[in-house]
Amino acid sequence: MYTDLLFPTDGSDNATDAINDGFDLATGWNATVHLLHVAEPTSTVFYDSRPSAVDEVDLDRYEAAETAIGVFAEAARNRGLDVETAVRRGIAAEEILRYADDTGIDLIVMSTRGVTGLDRVFLGSVTERVIGAAAVPVLVV
Repeated sequence: MYTDLLFPTDGSDNATDAINDGFDLATGWNATVHLLHVAEPTSTVFYDSRPSAVDEVDLDRYEAAETAIGVFAEAARNRGLDVETAVRRGIAAEEILRYADDTGIDLIVMSTRGVTGLDRVFLGSVTERVIGAAAVPVLVV
């Protein structure tokens, strides 16, 4: 049985489906739901993690992520689930793995967009990177 489930979201329809499916699991296990959105910087070339380095575009994306996470949190609470929320700034796969380690997550539930071909070769997949490096099981929806 799992007690702390992490649901990373990028706001996509696939991520929303994974969260909704995962809430059913969390309800059955009476698990705590952790909702995480990573606001990636607009440019990773000059990436600086200090809060003072956040430009207006990044700030807008960060605030939009907080709003979206709030909607998911309300849905989880309506199901009687305990909820923790977080919005982090950084590289998505790295922040997902860091959050999982920092908070004692025992299952990560996430979607994949099914990117194939050259895009997958050149860009990689956040889900694929998390699966390859996670210290806990990853359920891909």
